[in-house]
Amino acid sequence: MIVIHQWEDRYADYETYFDHDAHPVSYIVTPVGAGSVPAGAAAEVVVVDRTSDLKVMRDTVRGLVERFGKPRGIVALKENVLPVVTALRAEFGAAGRRAEDLRHFLYKDVMIERVHELGLPVPPTASVSGVADVLAFAGDHGWPIVVKPTRGSASEGVRVLRHPDDLSDVPLDAQPMLAQAFVPHPIIVVDGVWLGDRHGPWRVARYLENCLSFRHGTPLGIVEFDDPVVIASVERFLDSLLPGLCAETFVYHLEAFMVQEPGAGAPKFVFLEIGSRVGGAETPFLWREVHGFDLMAVESQLQLGIEPRIARDAADTSEVAGYLLMPAPEQRPCRVVATTSMAGPGGPYAEKVPQPGGVIPLSEAFYEHVGGRFRFRGRTTADVEAAITKVAAGFDIKTVPMTGDRNTTRGEA
Repeated sequence: MIVIHQWEDRYADYETYFDHDAHPVSYIVTPVGAGSVPAGAAAEVVVVDRTSDLKVMRDTVRGLVERFGKPRGIVALKENVLPVVTALRAEFGAAGRRAEDLRHFLYKDVMIERVHELGLPVPPTASVSGVADVLAFAGDHGWPIVVKPTRGSASEGVRVLRHPDDLSDVPLDAQPMLAQAFVPHPIIVVDGVWLGDRHGPWRVARYLENCLSFRHGTPLGIVEFDDPVVIASVERFLDSLLPGLCAETFVYHLEAFMVQEPGAGAPKFVFLEIGSRVGGAETPFLWREVHGFDLMAVESQLQLGIEPRIARDAADTSEVAGYLLMPAPEQRPCRVVATTSMAGPGGPYAEKVPQPGGVIPLSEAFYEHVGGRFRFRGRTTADVEAAITKVAAGFDIKTVPMTGDRNTTRGEA
């Protein structure tokens, strides 16, 4: 089998997922990710500059096929390479979902239409290809509005426009784009496993700030809910959504707006987006370390066409988990001059802080190579949120821009 990998940290524990002695397991990695795969157990590790380059990936896979035979599967656990991977699976006859299976999880226009057909609330949305389209949409729905690529992740290319003048630097013709009405409500995130006709383990959290704000220098955090009213309301929303998206087992990462109407006890939800993948940032670590359940292992099995056996209560829900990402203060790549460890009583149970002299690379892993990554666990939502707030206020990092060839520290991850 072939694994495509881009992370520097160990978001996935491949040595426990695959039997490297029973059959050849090869890895295609970026320079940033080369050190976090089991090279000693691998049949081969091939380093490429960009795993999103279909021609390079096709040639690389063809070479591995010549040396080791037809792959049973091609596994990629990061969403940005799934369009390439689905093409490679079809071309080389490997197991795993094809482009048509994932289209409504990867392309936001198709996704929104699918959820709308299920009768669930979605923001008013339209395809736009120029200024006139955007102005017409805003005329119908009012300002502010959101424009975003139909395909993408980590809020890349997403803009909130509050006035027609904001359109001056938005590249509407560079790629297919959508306009959406702005929804002024908090965003929740749900990560879990749907078993085709019933729930597997899942957890719901809310963002502290949001992914778009993080791109502009604001700390990003999430904290899981312990409120039974919210949890029950989310489950009802999931019951209306997930069966209509896939009749098979899939791992999902869902985002929705939580609308708390005055006088109403239970919140309602407006769909934002969903991916057939494990949630990003610290989500895989929180699930393994706090909840005792490896979402990446499940996704790896599914990509090989293996149906995992999972009970709904397979995850430990006795603790509340959360994370905090602190942005890097300079444009990447940058060199770290000084940082602050936040470990200790009342702080995170784990942290990943760049050390002085280290480099924060220019990487497409926007949530990995940041100013600081912190993971939290506690008895209640309030306890975890208080710890996150304390760390966000106390953490400091100083960096200096790097000169020279910016590509020397580039790598997808």
